[in-house]
Amino acid sequence: MENLLDSKIIDKLGGTSAVAKIFDISPPSVSDWKKTGIPKARRMYLELKYPDLFSTTQPSDNCSLSPVVQ
Repeated sequence: MENLLDSKIIDKLGGTSAVAKIFDISPPSVSDWKKTGIPKARRMYLELKYPDLFSTTQPSDNCSLSPVVQ
């Protein structure tokens, strides 16, 4: 289920090319993350930079991303 959520996060950030630009890496590397999951250190960076894409609760069965309520 985490990989599906990671795929949605990548899509919300503008897709594989956009995320690749964030990290200055190749788009195929990010494409692999949709299957294998976003590496821990990269995910931590994204959580800090884009907190509105991450929820403090576990995703529901439909894996929708809920913005953090502040």
